[in-house]
Amino acid sequence: MASDLSSEKIRVYLADVPTIDVTLPVTSGVTIYAGAYCMISSGAIASLSGSGVFGGIALETVVNGSGATTIRMRIQGAVEAGIEDTITTATHWGVDANHIEATNTDTLRLETGTSVTGTKIGEMMRVITAGASGTNKVAVAFKATALLP
Repeated sequence: MASDLSSEKIRVYLADVPTIDVTLPVTSGVTIYAGAYCMISSGAIASLSGSGVFGGIALETVVNGSGATTIRMRIQGAVEAGIEDTITTATHWGVDANHIEATNTDTLRLETGTSVTGTKIGEMMRVITAGASGTNKVAVAFKATALLP
């Protein structure tokens, strides 16, 4: 299982999908690395862990000790990512029950049921490379719906 980010991670975003970038407050006492999947906690951006409300993907690294810091976030777009599940084109793409969820700041997985156990971030747009965890790559459309009208 992949773990939380401990340094910046370059994410590959799809250029042909509209993006929305915003500046948001950061939870006090946290470090968030560029490329981290984040959640909303008490009205601010925090490192994603488990089930929560998706807050977007960090576009910069921020070390926040005072509670007054902000961070640039991508709250809508599409990203290429590996999924921590075996992905096949025929059974996983375009299925209403399939959602992409994050379980920490660097791990995405496929939720194939109606019960999302991580933080739902979006939907699989297409399979780029089918295969097992570590070899697959998909395009994930994501949206921090709590932050959009």
